[in-house]
Amino acid sequence: MKPDGKPYCFYPWFHQKVNTDGSVVPCCAWRNDGSTFSGNDLLNSDMMDDLRRRMIDHDPPSNCENCRRNESLGRRGVRDDSFWIADVLDLDVKSPPLLRSQEVDISNLCNLRCRMCDPSRSSRWIADARRLGMPDQGIMDSGWTLSDEDAANTRYLRFLGGEPMLHQDRILDALRKIDAKGGIEQLHLLLVTNMTKMFSDEMVGYMERMRYATVVCSIDGYAALNDCIRSDSGWHDIDRNMRSLDGIVSSTASMDYGISATYSIYNANLMEPLLSYSDTLGCKPQVDVVLLFSPKIMSAVNLPADYSLALADRYDALIETMPRHRHVLTAISNCLRMEKPPDHTDRLRRFAAFDQRLEVSRRVPFGDVNPEIWGLLRDL
Repeated sequence: MKPDGKPYCFYPWFHQKVNTDGSVVPCCAWRNDGSTFSGNDLLNSDMMDDLRRRMIDHDPPSNCENCRRNESLGRRGVRDDSFWIADVLDLDVKSPPLLRSQEVDISNLCNLRCRMCDPSRSSRWIADARRLGMPDQGIMDSGWTLSDEDAANTRYLRFLGGEPMLHQDRILDALRKIDAKGGIEQLHLLLVTNMTKMFSDEMVGYMERMRYATVVCSIDGYAALNDCIRSDSGWHDIDRNMRSLDGIVSSTASMDYGISATYSIYNANLMEPLLSYSDTLGCKPQVDVVLLFSPKIMSAVNLPADYSLALADRYDALIETMPRHRHVLTAISNCLRMEKPPDHTDRLRRFAAFDQRLEVSRRVPFGDVNPEIWGLLRDL
């Protein structure tokens, strides 16, 4: 254990991630090795006893690779959030395990077909998956509900994909239970949403009473580029909802919001317009990036070496004029400077072929919104 008494990660003492198929894993960054649990079986399992020992010894398993890789690129690891939650809950490594925090994929129900997604996270992808010969699990639902017992102890709830705002009724049911147990003022809620749907008045009322509510807006580009990557979205509606959310947050001290962009080949050279857009919003939301490494063919790491280095230099130069976004620009630059996989050119060719097959059912062609990258792929 380190001198400060902190483990490598605190999540194994109080947290679980619920997947769309109802299985449960330690967190959203966990690389699953096939071990599956359900309900509240996970936290008190032999696997978690062993994981807690390893976290105390700062000997994380290979399942924690995503945190290590992000941190090597100057990004925050998912485990970073576990420390401030543990501080709020006044936990130490001798605290008995108790479920206080959950990340939930309620179902794969979604109204978008993001190009880097798949049918396990978006029901809108099912038809495309069948057409492309990809595995298709159909409509999936975790069956998640918050029990009365868990409602008494829950202090953190995070709702991820499909699209949580298609399940406002189930989220509100959990919030009502927490409120009935007297815990709504102690709750931290995080919602990851594509911003195509706005929150109900009841949802906003609860968020205004919480200890803190955070909205993570999944937007991958400015205007038409976002509509291309996040197929079936409409920028006009997203911009309207973003500005409405900005107004709510500006008048509520216990709320904030940010933009999370998945960084891939699709938007590799066009992050600056999205950063500039965030600067037009009153609350100046922070923009963060999720560096895409899977599917492998869509990773920006595969871009040609000379182009990658020139693009990294362009992002480095933006730091002087956009200092508020230094963390994003640095992470992107580090990603572009990573060592190229031996088969990166083949991956680019497979990406171009795959995207052309997607174009059949997409309204906004990739080549129209990003001719620079598309021209590069066409010339391979």
